[in-house]
Amino acid sequence: MSIGLSFNVQEVGTRRMVRALDRLAQANTDKLLDTTGQLIENQVRHRIKTERRSPKGKKWAKLSDHYAKSKKRKRPRGSLLVFDDELRDTMQHQTEQGNVVVGSALPYAATHQYGDKRLGFGTTMVTIPARPFLGLSAQNEDDVLSTINDFFEHELGILL
Repeated sequence: MSIGLSFNVQEVGTRRMVRALDRLAQANTDKLLDTTGQLIENQVRHRIKTERRSPKGKKWAKLSDHYAKSKKRKRPRGSLLVFDDELRDTMQHQTEQGNVVVGSALPYAATHQYGDKRLGFGTTMVTIPARPFLGLSAQNEDDVLSTINDFFEHELGILL
């Protein structure tokens, strides 16, 4: 997932707007991207640990009966997407070329995000349903926009 900032100004009629855009063009947005990345990282961790829903609010699919029994024996307190907290704990963000990317490098992270069909036990094909954990909910979007607004106001002196 990446987040970029772009602005389309069709009319610039005031000196104040021109000065604000000049400050914006000269601003070092690395701090904003890093702060935003950390925020989204924390939002994803919270979603995995507490909400157990997609960013759009849809409940994650339940575990198959077979896997639920196996998991219960091995990790009685584990929940969806939580076996040993590895997925949650490997969430990280990186800033690159004016973007922030949030995710996990674990091989099975994509399986949980998008779902998969693979060979299970023996020769049985198993369908793993998508359980999206990356993305922004409406509240997450509001929090990110608030972070961006704070940056503009405090770092650049621009009120949005």
